[in-house]
Amino acid sequence: MGLISYSIKSVITNSLFWFSLLLYLLSLVNISITSFQSGEEFRGYELLFVGFIQTYFGLVTFNILSALPWLGNIAMFLTFIFIYSKQSKKLCLISALFGMACTLSFLFNPYAMLGQDMRLIIVKENSGAYLWVISSVLLLLSALFVQEMPNKKINKDT
Repeated sequence: MGLISYSIKSVITNSLFWFSLLLYLLSLVNISITSFQSGEEFRGYELLFVGFIQTYFGLVTFNILSALPWLGNIAMFLTFIFIYSKQSKKLCLISALFGMACTLSFLFNPYAMLGQDMRLIIVKENSGAYLWVISSVLLLLSALFVQEMPNKKINKDT
């Protein structure tokens, strides 16, 4: 029974992991936000490239909510690495929880620094943003399944 349970959890974990990665990649090419002021649409990869500016200003001005979305991408990237390498299960769970909290913070506070003057304005979420959030939720579920898996065995020939 233990081997069957392990196999099922392994298939679920791998499926969630790869589906989460697929949704994340789709979120990068889809339109993620639309500016209410100019009506301009931004794709996920554009926001990923310029998001560090918003994060920097958010941290410097102690506006943490504006810094969280881009930090969520870093947490998700670390979670992908931890799950793929099957190492650091606790760090995997912590980064997955932080990543999901960061992505959800964007839905509750949809602001972005846009335009030439880089003002923080309210934006409308589009399909890319929702794919990104769903990806982080699936990644958290995958990280939870990893917690129940046995540790990776390391063969030491000495």
